[in-house]
This record gives sequence, C-alpha cells and structure tokens, in this order.
Amino acid sequence: MIQPIADKPRNVMESIRAKLKTKGKEPISRPAISRLDILAAGRTAMAADRSFMNWTVTGITLIAFGFTIYRYILSLSEELTRNDALGIGLFLIGIGTVMIMYGAAEYWENMRELHQFYGVQLKKTNLLFGLAVAGFGIYLFFSIIILKIRLGGP
Repeated sequence: MIQPIADKPRNVMESIRAKLKTKGKEPISRPAISRLDILAAGRTAMAADRSFMNWTVTGITLIAFGFTIYRYILSLSEELTRNDALGIGLFLIGIGTVMIMYGAAEYWENMRELHQFYGVQLKKTNLLFGLAVAGFGIYLFFSIIILKIRLGGP
C-alpha cells in the first residue's frame, strides 16, 4: 500500500505550507512504514551514533599520540631525531583529524538517508563535538608547522 507524504490540504494556508515543505515539488509517494521498519531505523541510527563516536575516539587517540611523540622526542638533543619527531607527530595528527572528518561525513550521510526515508532526526551534538575535535586537530597541525617555520626548528 502506498501512502503520500502529505495529506490533501483542507484550506489554502495548508496548501501553501505543504508546498513550502516539499519546496514546490509534488509529494513523493512511498510504501507504508511498518513498526518493525521504524524500530530497525532506530537501531540503525544508534549504530551510526556508535560508529561515529568510535571514529572520533580513534582520531582523538591518534592526535594525542602524535602530539605526545612530538613533544617527547623534542626533549631529546639530537637534531635528526627532532626532524623525525616533527614528521611522525604531524603524520599522526593529520591522520587522526582526517579520520574524524571521514567519520563525520559517513555519519551525516547515514542520518540523511534515515531522515529521508524514515524521519529519523539528526543528533547535532554528536556531529558538532566531532567537528570541534577535528577543528582542534587542524589547529594543532598548523600550529606545529608555523612554530617550525618561525623558530627555524621544532
């Protein structure tokens, strides 16, 4: 059985509101959603949340490990070791930041599809937290590079 997304409007104002919701397009028909489909969509949304948080935790770990390696090896006196520390630290910080951004893109796509087909709402706090951490990773990455350029060394 196919049900339209929007019912027939009762008056002119409802007709205008319906057109604004669908951006002037005719409502799309889709099959009726069963209770099992709604529950499955909820489980899928929770799995997307957990997956995104795992991407974020792994990214934070790599960023912290990269910064720690950079600062620890800086304490050693050899110049060759310092240059290696800079490369390793920047690599890990960059990989961690990219992982968080990839996880955010994957989460956004999953939630967009769930919203489109099942009406599941996007949890913006998860996404904002992940993007804030990615922003911190970008800041840390470029601050180390700028420090290296300004001081002529690590």
